[in-house]
Amino acid sequence: MRVGYCRVSTGEQLSALEAQIQRVEATGVERIIQDVESGRYERDGMNELLALIDEQKVSEIVATRVDRLGRDAAATDTMILLCSLKKVKITTLDGGVVEAETPQGFLMSRLSTSLAEMESRMLSMRIKKGYETRRKMRRPARGRVPFGYRLNEDNTAIEPDPQSWEQAKNLLRLLRDNEWRLSTSLDQVKGGVPFSSHVALKAWIKNPILRGATGYHKGKRHEFAEIIWDTHEALLSHDDFRSIEITLEQNRKMWGRNMNTTPKILTGLCWCPNCEKKMSYAGARSIPSIMCRTRDCVSRFKSTHESVILPAVNQRLAGRAATLGQLIDDEPPEVASMREQIANLEMLNDPDLADAIEAKRRKLDQLMAGGATPAQAARIASLAVPAVWADATHEELRLVYLEFVARIEVDRGQVLRVLLKI
Repeated sequence: MRVGYCRVSTGEQLSALEAQIQRVEATGVERIIQDVESGRYERDGMNELLALIDEQKVSEIVATRVDRLGRDAAATDTMILLCSLKKVKITTLDGGVVEAETPQGFLMSRLSTSLAEMESRMLSMRIKKGYETRRKMRRPARGRVPFGYRLNEDNTAIEPDPQSWEQAKNLLRLLRDNEWRLSTSLDQVKGGVPFSSHVALKAWIKNPILRGATGYHKGKRHEFAEIIWDTHEALLSHDDFRSIEITLEQNRKMWGRNMNTTPKILTGLCWCPNCEKKMSYAGARSIPSIMCRTRDCVSRFKSTHESVILPAVNQRLAGRAATLGQLIDDEPPEVASMREQIANLEMLNDPDLADAIEAKRRKLDQLMAGGATPAQAARIASLAVPAVWADATHEELRLVYLEFVARIEVDRGQVLRVLLKI
C-alpha cells in the first residue's frame, strides 16, 4: 500500500502537521502515519513504518520533504537503503523521488539527509545562544510560563495574569486546606485549572516562578542550575514552600489506609538506641507516649512520655540556633572578597567585562550554596526565641522538627540524644 508519513517536532506545531496531512492525503495514500517528535530521536510512528516496510506491506512512502523522515543523517540513510532493498519508492512532494540504487541517486540522498541534520544542528545552536543571551540579561528563559502568570508584551518579564491569578491563589488555598494532598485536591477542583494529574500539579508547585524567581538550566526533580530571585511578584513565600516540601515528602510516605490520617508531632523521628529501629506512638494511652515495638529488644513496650521528649528537643534546637545565628551573621571572608571584586568590576562600566562579572557571580552562588538561605536563616534565628516554642502549635512544631531534627534517641523514660540537621 501507499503510506504517507508526516512529522513535526513539538505540540505547538500541530497546525503545520495538519497542513502536511492535507497535502499528503491529496496524493491518494491509503494510510497516514504521523509523529510529534524531533527527527533526531527514535519515534513510535517511524518504528511502525519501518516494521511495515520490513514486512513488505508498503509499496511507496509519501512525505512533504526528506527532512520529515528524520534529522539524523545516519538513521535516515539506513531507512532509505532499507527501502531500496525492499523495493519501496520514496516520494517527497517538494523534492521528487528519493532513491539510492544509482550512484547519482545515492549521492543526492546522502546530501539531502546531511543537509537536514545540519539544519537541525544549526537551529539547536541558535536556540542555545538565544537562551544564554536571555539568561545573561535576566529575562525569562522560555516562551511559556506557569498557571497564574504571563509574559509582558515584549516578552522581557513575567507578570501576574489577570485572568488566572485569583484562580491560582484559590488552588493554593484548596491545597493548603487538604494538607497538600494533590490527588484529593484535583478531585475537588471544579474547573478552570490546567492540570490533569498530580504529577503536573507537583511540577507547578515546585516551579521557582511561583516564588518570584526565574530558573535557568532545568535538571531532574524540577531543580535548576541557576535561580535569580525577586524578578516578579510571588504566589508563594520561601517559608510556605519549605513547609510544602516537607509535607509533600510526608504525604509520599503516607499511603493506603494511612493517607487520610494526620501524623502526630514525633511520628517517624524517634529511634531505639538498642535495636536501631524506629519507635512509634503507643496506642490507647491517655498520655501520649513513644515506645519500641521490636521483638526481642530489651526496650520493647518500654515507653517515654511525649511531654518529656518535647522540652529536650526544643532546648537542643534553641541552643543550636543561638550558635548558628552568630555564624550566619559573620559572612565568610571568601564571600565578602568575591562581592567586593564584583562591585569593583561593575564600577568600571565596561561591556567587555560582562562575561567576567557573570563568572564571578556564579562563583559567588557556589560559595553561598553550602550555607543557610536567607529564609532558612530567619527560621533558625527565630528558634532561639523562647516565645516561639510557647506559642507554636503542634503542627508548626512538627514542621520545624522535620526540617531541622535528624534523629531523637529515647529509652525507658529518658531522652538520650537529639541529632540535628543543622
